[in-house]
Amino acid sequence: GLFALVFVQLILGALMRHMKDPLEPVNPLAIPDFPLMFGGLVPPLDDVHVAVHFFHRVGALLILLLALLLFAQVRRRHGGLRALGRAATCLLALVLAQVSLGAAVIWTAKDWVP
Repeated sequence: GLFALVFVQLILGALMRHMKDPLEPVNPLAIPDFPLMFGGLVPPLDDVHVAVHFFHRVGALLILLLALLLFAQVRRRHGGLRALGRAATCLLALVLAQVSLGAAVIWTAKDWVP
């Protein structure tokens, strides 16, 4: 489940990267704020660019929740297996790093630093 969701997330990310909004040549972000979206929890989904960005964010949240759940289950059920615990910790750290990078891209309006 988690890996299939990551695959779908990669596709949504590629769509976001290559979709151009001709109405927004200056600000390349379809949803310019984070963690809220246009000041709310759900943006208006009448634009395809906004919808793709929204579902990419929903996917990121689901991946983060599933990674946290997997981490907790590994720690609870297999706490004695150090290699498995390290792998779960690494997975969670990588997901958190990716979410942080995504937030930084939004907060800096796609500056080159993040």
